[in-house]
Amino acid sequence: MFMSYAACSDQPCPKQGPSGTWLEVLWFGSPVAAGAAIVISLFTARRAHGIIVALCAWALLAPDVGLLMSYAQP
Repeated sequence: MFMSYAACSDQPCPKQGPSGTWLEVLWFGSPVAAGAAIVISLFTARRAHGIIVALCAWALLAPDVGLLMSYAQP
């Protein structure tokens, strides 16, 4: 997907996508959400509704991956 932030430094990018803080949230938020889901599920897996943690993590990760893929350069 993204190899670097300077991929379009010498020419204008046709599909630039988010920049600044939003790109950082999208790029680094997915591993944080996945790690938090793993840690939280260690404590909630044996409970009756423990699957909710995993479902919430997938609900956060799916749109994140979709947005990152839609802004990827061909």
